[in-house]
Amino acid sequence: MADTVQRIMEGMIPELEDLQLKNLFNSVEIKEIVKKRREYEYRLSARVPQELDFQQAIKYEILLNKLRIKRKKKLGLIKLSINDHASIKRIIFIYERYIRKFNGNIKVWFNYIDYLLETKSHKLVSKIFPRALQHHALNEQLWMKAIEMEYNIKNNIHTARSLCQRALRFIKSIQFYLFFYVLEFEYIQQLISRK
Repeated sequence: MADTVQRIMEGMIPELEDLQLKNLFNSVEIKEIVKKRREYEYRLSARVPQELDFQQAIKYEILLNKLRIKRKKKLGLIKLSINDHASIKRIIFIYERYIRKFNGNIKVWFNYIDYLLETKSHKLVSKIFPRALQHHALNEQLWMKAIEMEYNIKNNIHTARSLCQRALRFIKSIQFYLFFYVLEFEYIQQLISRK
């Protein structure tokens, strides 16, 4: 476990050096970040990690990222750097481990999907939905969210319709049928407007 934690911590070195180089955090703050992250890594790498540990680690990283963005704006830094992507990757890394351990918790999947949509990681969301639906095929809201993402964000009506037809094998509610009919109606309107 200690080797794994040390390897993860060493992977953060370029990001932390960049944070200090850009004067976003001073050396004392960097040491505190390292200490806090190491503490979370040991908790997350335990034999039986707790859900609360994952939630706290994600919350810490999100707040740290918000502080980094705030300081970056204050300093007038516009150019993208290592730490812009590293923060998001770090949160995604924690979420991936979280859903691996607690894939039966639908709330975790929704939080993860919401975070990916918020950070505009649409390619990753497209990979997450099939995994989530594999574990929660009877969840109507998950199907609807996947379909809406394909239709509204990716503008892919064909995939949205295909997902709808797959969902109808599992979901038998009136609300979902109405959702499906609205989608079909909008698709027909698109076809008519093209002609």
